[in-house]
Amino acid sequence: MLGFDNGNRSLPAGIPSTSTILSGANTSAVVNAFKAMPTYYSLSNLSVLPDFRANLGLNRRFTVGGIEIATINSVNYSFTHQRTPNIEFYRYAFNADAATNKSEKEFAYTDNGYSENVRVGAMSNWAFILSPAHKIEFRNLFNQLGSKETVLRTGYNNNNVELKNYSMTYEQKSIYSGQLSGTHELAERSKLTWTTGYGYTNRQEPDNRRFTSSRTLGSTDAFVINVQQSQSPTLQQAARFYSSLTENVISGKIDFEQKLGKADAEDAELIKLRAGTYLEKKDRSFAARWFGIVNANNVGEAILTAAPEAFFDVSNLSPTGLFYNEGTGYEDSYKARNELYAGYVNAFVPFTKKFNASFGLRTESNRQQLVTLKRGSGERLSVDRPLVSWLPSATLSYKLNEKNQIRAAYSQTVNRPEFRELAPFPYYDFNYDVTRVGNADLKTASIANYDLRYEFYPSESEIISISGFYKQFTNPIEARILNAGSGIAFGVGNAESAFSRGIELEMRKSLKGLTNMKAIDNLTLLLNASIIDSDVKTGFSGQSSDSRFLQGQSPYLINAGLYYNDADRDFSVNILYNVVGQRIFLVGDGVVFPTVYELPRNVIDLNLTKAIGSHLELKVGIQDLLNQPFRFYNDTNNDKSIDTNVDDLFRTYKRGTSSTIGINYKF
Repeated sequence: MLGFDNGNRSLPAGIPSTSTILSGANTSAVVNAFKAMPTYYSLSNLSVLPDFRANLGLNRRFTVGGIEIATINSVNYSFTHQRTPNIEFYRYAFNADAATNKSEKEFAYTDNGYSENVRVGAMSNWAFILSPAHKIEFRNLFNQLGSKETVLRTGYNNNNVELKNYSMTYEQKSIYSGQLSGTHELAERSKLTWTTGYGYTNRQEPDNRRFTSSRTLGSTDAFVINVQQSQSPTLQQAARFYSSLTENVISGKIDFEQKLGKADAEDAELIKLRAGTYLEKKDRSFAARWFGIVNANNVGEAILTAAPEAFFDVSNLSPTGLFYNEGTGYEDSYKARNELYAGYVNAFVPFTKKFNASFGLRTESNRQQLVTLKRGSGERLSVDRPLVSWLPSATLSYKLNEKNQIRAAYSQTVNRPEFRELAPFPYYDFNYDVTRVGNADLKTASIANYDLRYEFYPSESEIISISGFYKQFTNPIEARILNAGSGIAFGVGNAESAFSRGIELEMRKSLKGLTNMKAIDNLTLLLNASIIDSDVKTGFSGQSSDSRFLQGQSPYLINAGLYYNDADRDFSVNILYNVVGQRIFLVGDGVVFPTVYELPRNVIDLNLTKAIGSHLELKVGIQDLLNQPFRFYNDTNNDKSIDTNVDDLFRTYKRGTSSTIGINYKF
């Protein structure tokens, strides 16, 4: 109920060590130890109450001993459910039929998923105003998340086999972020700011269970629960998976600003010189352990064809029957560290009242390290990536008049791999029936950013701007499909280079005065829309050098909102719209596995708020009103576009429309 596992899923303390199990998994002592494991199969049907969310906030400002103190505090809680029925999922033979351009299905699955999600959050921020020139702030944010998910899969494969597979998972996360900072006006035009920070993340996956069962397609025979007829378990068949991740982050920064100029000059006319330093150290420890039931003793079908609740009964475990064996590999744990030291200098120079410029240079010394063991051999695998980056930036601004401005900007940035992207640890993803793996050879990507922007401010609360941008990528990181022997894996890799360019329109405009109608006067339009072109020279093994869009980059996107606010009646309503153009979900190799695209999906949200008196407020919302399906297609004919009449469907599902009603009370 609070987002924490209640302890019933924990690995019992009496489970022997990995080496003990591997030296004799079917000994009486080991088998009996596994009989103390929590119940494997305990599914049931249930009806649930509507989702529940609550928030309590307290904001105060007071004085103690001449020090002004301000505090903002809140505690929030949510208990929500998500049912996702009829998730269609397909995989195809490697090559399409030349005559029909259609691929033979390797399998066709239909998933029904249900999840229960709990979030507990707490925020407590404090500001201590010691004097007009000195302020200390202390910020705290904590979130606890617990998620329980069950997926039932039915379907068939091209071996004329009908399948019924199960996944039962639980995950909990604890996340804390804290900052202590200070702002000090050292003199009229000198300011020093500093911040120290600490972050903590703990993620647990206790006793994630999945198993498969099968029978001949079209028969009415009982399903046979699949287990290995050897002592080697698999993550898919009657397996139990445990993992633990802990990450600690400490950071600190100091910034100094000095203003220069005439004594009677306005702030916008002063030269501002800034300099600062930043450090961050991040340490992560990850370990996984898993077991699977095996049938090395070749027990008969009477047990294998039993209902799941009977099959997984601990009475079936014995040295001469079914027993658990260790599947944990050398690569199932890693330790990682990232050390970042950075410094910067920046100058804001107002050449005239209309023209100003900002120039800066940031230097980063980053060292990314990861240690694990190689699969099979157990040899040490060490990643050690020291990298010094020089990151210049410049912005030029010219005011045409009080309401019109032109900006031009350039900056150099980097995109570092995440630890999980570097770690070769293989994680079995039931939802996609695939193993996800990292890439120890992954490189840091660098990006050169160019922007030219025109801004028009009709009033203080309105803006209309149009901008053109160009981004040049070196070693961009992309999600890709990998050949994993008889199957496939999802991984990441570096393309050689890429660019992205486009035009963006941003608008925040009131419709007041457009007509004589008061209802129109209360309307405000928000719009953000982009048209984007990107091109990648691929560098993945086996892939041609033909250009394509950058993975994850859409050719267009639109975010729009129409807001109605009647202050006289304390009533407001807004309609929000979002759509993202067709984009690459996974990059194929262009030879064996096609690229997978995600198709556009129109989303409309509706929100209504009405105040009742001076203390009560009613809120009603409808999210994803259209409930259009998520659709993913293989680019079967490799023409870099999707025709739903020609290309093969990879995955599709509907998430459902969500309706909410809420009440706020202000004391």
